[in-house]
Amino acid sequence: MALVKVGLFTIGQSPREDVVPEMNPFFLPQVQILERGLLDNLSPEEIRRLKPETGEIPLVTRLRKGSSVQLSEKKISSLLPEAIDSMKTKMKVKVVGVLCTHDFQKTEFPPWIIFPFNSLKFLITRIINVKCLGVVVPLEGQIDAAKKKWKKRQSYCGS
Repeated sequence: MALVKVGLFTIGQSPREDVVPEMNPFFLPQVQILERGLLDNLSPEEIRRLKPETGEIPLVTRLRKGSSVQLSEKKISSLLPEAIDSMKTKMKVKVVGVLCTHDFQKTEFPPWIIFPFNSLKFLITRIINVKCLGVVVPLEGQIDAAKKKWKKRQSYCGS
């Protein structure tokens, strides 16, 4: 049986040695995992230009050597479709899983891209019918956005 190529995409740099090895046991032997990161080919200066402006909600991601960086959702959203699409065109993957739980709903993506937030939202609101949800975010600057995001889905109970 031929291998099925599955892409795992990070908004940081690949490989994600802190995440992907933990996921590997859940994939069938016929699945070949390929990784790509939005920041893979960017210089430190180009990465610095993607930092959030004052008042913007930061997204946190990991760089190849293990350090973290904060990115502007507004600045990276326009870069995501082309970067993810290149996994399909250049790496020939069948599906791409995005290793970020941010809700990128303002940006249009094809159906072969899986976003964890959409899966979590469906699971929490439809399958297990959670009445109260605790949410942990990496930065204090993300707390209000997380409250708003989950309050909309009637799954948030308070701080």
